[in-house]
Amino acid sequence: MLRERVKKESFFKVKNAGYLFLLIIFLVSLDQVSKYFIEINFSHYESINFYSIVNFTFIKNFGGAFNLLNDPSLNTGLIFTLLVSLICIYLIFAVFTNLVFKNISSRERFFWSLILSGGLGNLIDRFTRGYVVDFIDITFNPYVFNLADCFVTLGIIFLIIDSIFYQKSNVTENY
Repeated sequence: MLRERVKKESFFKVKNAGYLFLLIIFLVSLDQVSKYFIEINFSHYESINFYSIVNFTFIKNFGGAFNLLNDPSLNTGLIFTLLVSLICIYLIFAVFTNLVFKNISSRERFFWSLILSGGLGNLIDRFTRGYVVDFIDITFNPYVFNLADCFVTLGIIFLIIDSIFYQKSNVTENY
């Protein structure tokens, strides 16, 4: 009985933590490889049409998500780097320990892992390049973004949908 209780309250007790870690490594790697490909094959602002609604356009983003405040003279890169660093550190603890999220499902940990993957992908850019490489340009949308932004956006959308449709079951599970 005591052994089971200690096991349940373990600091790093996360179902499928290894799979989540591998998922994060895979998604961050996919993001970094795609950015590297764009950077070595495109000039800054060069654009190539891919199908009818998608362009690949190389943009150096010194600002926030979707090129918000993208002006290198504003020195916003440092602010965004610090902010994203703090959020990523928090999410690492949230996803892989029970300190932050004590009673979340594996599904929710997966969604948070998507967000963490995107944050880490863009954080690597900020530390190694001083800017984030954006390249996905949807023709009917004024923003240029990257795979990391997609991971963050999908994670948030899934969390919202999950909270709407699974709210009742989570309330009964947690008590």
